[in-house]
Amino acid sequence: HTLLGTTTISSNVASVAINGIIDDTYDLYGIHITNVRFTTLGSSLMIEFSDSSTDYNLTMTNTAYYSAHYKTGSWYAITGTGGWAANSTHNTSTADNSHNGIIRLYDPSNTTFHKKFEAEFESGNYQIGAFYVKTAGSINTTSAVEKVRFSNNVHTEYTSPLMQAGIFRLYGVT
Repeated sequence: HTLLGTTTISSNVASVAINGIIDDTYDLYGIHITNVRFTTLGSSLMIEFSDSSTDYNLTMTNTAYYSAHYKTGSWYAITGTGGWAANSTHNTSTADNSHNGIIRLYDPSNTTFHKKFEAEFESGNYQIGAFYVKTAGSINTTSAVEKVRFSNNVHTEYTSPLMQAGIFRLYGVT
């Protein structure tokens, strides 16, 4: 693994973008996310991809497995599909709440095939305890994927919360 860049959040921001680093140097890129915290209850970490345009609107098709272990001792697991590659769980800024995970982006510069990705996230939650999601899918474009943006997946009943802390590290993998 070669560390290509680090973004550290220490004050409130709406999003974190990784631009100008993803190219054809590596066939596999990894993004490690550590202790991302939001300012408001109901926040979920969302990932969006972009080609050379300024929009982060590339369509994704993915499937996910979710599991949770409640502080009361009970647990659950479900599978499903969705549009968010790294949709973690509801979160507040208390001590046991943060998003942590790894995203793998395969062959993003290939212009023949759709791009594949997978992500694993663990999140603490003041109500649930531990929450885990594993997702994999396809970015439905033959254009090169050059940019990634992380933001809040805003739930309609909440105001638009900001990320208040966290570390994003981009690696090239040989």
